[in-house]
This record gives sequence, structure tokens and C-alpha cells, in this order.
Amino acid sequence: MSARTYAPMAIIGAALALTGVATAQLKIKKPSPGTGTEIKKDGAFRLVKTTKIANVVAATCPSKTTLIGGGCQGVGGDALLTSAPQGASWICQFAPRSPALRKTAFAICGPRPGGYQVVASAREANVAWADCPSGKTLIGGGCNTVGGDGLLASRPVGNTWTCQGKPRPTPLRKEAEAICADRPAGYQVVTASRTANVVSVSCPAGKRLIDGGCHGTGGDAILVSMPRNDTWLCTFKPRATPMSKTATAVCVSR
Repeated sequence: MSARTYAPMAIIGAALALTGVATAQLKIKKPSPGTGTEIKKDGAFRLVKTTKIANVVAATCPSKTTLIGGGCQGVGGDALLTSAPQGASWICQFAPRSPALRKTAFAICGPRPGGYQVVASAREANVAWADCPSGKTLIGGGCNTVGGDGLLASRPVGNTWTCQGKPRPTPLRKEAEAICADRPAGYQVVTASRTANVVSVSCPAGKRLIDGGCHGTGGDAILVSMPRNDTWLCTFKPRATPMSKTATAVCVSR
């Protein structure tokens, strides 16, 4: 496994090519009704929400802000394949369908943290992970898969961002992205688990959400991994008898 300081992910282009989705789709075009970009202000932070009728959608941070975290929301039960940072944008890619349904990308943006660094690590395996360097703290992260392998997990574990794709006998490339920085004031990671298809977890009072993640058991693909105010929401492919699911929220002082 090799690790590197973040550079624009060539693997995104490879993933789009494999699924037959043109990279040009990442550009925001004239919106359809109910689509477009919204920006919610919260002090020095911004939550950018971009919705498109597409299998791939991106939300981009405004100038003079830094991408800190992000999430994805789809409809129609399409498995999430990519939820990851790319430059100033958060990229969401879902299992392709024609015609595409509504998809939303969220970018959590704010002042550039001290020691900010994004580290990527790729493996030909069902599981990939990226570690923050010594002395830095994991504040967010994301995952990218190729070959249509739905994400089963994208979440922080200690100082590592961990990604798990749908298992296959001959694994394809997975890439994990760890967003690292000097430890923020009030840094806290909280989790909640339920035997259900939907689970969420909220930051404690007086703290703001800066990123989050999801993890399930039983091979259920992630459908939604997204911020909602100071809560992280996870939705998985439904099953009649749900298995344990976990949502994780990364929180800092307001």
C-alpha cells in the first residue's frame, strides 16, 4: 500500500470511464427544476448543497474557504460508489442508471485549519485506508471505488479513514482519503449504532459537525451518508430483517 499527500484523483476519472459517465458531468450545468446549488451560512462556515439529475454530482466550496468534509444523498436505492474530496469539491458517484435520478452532494467548508493536509492511499483490495501523519488529527475523509463496487463503510477509525467496498473474489482498486489538520478545539468523535436500515448521530450541544461516516454489517451498501444540521445521517440498502449499522460524527467547538 502506498500513501501520498493529496493530489487531484486520477482514479475518479477512471471510475467515471468504467461506469460510462463522462467527466464533463461534474460541471454544473443549467439546473432542472428542484436542482441547483444552495449555500447555507453558519458563522465562518458554509454548507454547499448541489443537486442534479445525474449519477455523478459535485459540490464546490466558495473562494477563501477550505473543503473540510462532505457527504452524498441519492434517491431510488442507488448504491453510493464514491464520496470523496477532490480539490475544493466533494464528489458523489452512485451506481449508474438510465435515466438518472436526483442526487445531492454536500461540501462542508470553512477557514483553512492549521496543518491542513489530505492524504490518499490506494489498494487493489476490498478494504483501503489512509492514515494521518504523526502529530496531526483526522478531521474528515472519503472513499472512492471503481468497477461499481458499492461502499459498505466510509468512516473514521482512530486517526485513519477506512473504506470498505462490496467484496469480490478479484478486488478492484479502492482509494481512501484522510483529511488531516492540527487538532481543533473541542475535537470529539461520537458514534451511534442501531439494528436498523437508517441510523444517525448528533454532535453534543455547543459543537458543530465537520464530517461524518457510515458503517454497516451484512453487506448492505450505503445509500446516503450526509450532514443534516449538526447530525450525520446514514441510510443503507433496506432488508426485511435489519442488521447493525453505525453512524459517526466528527465534531468541534463552535
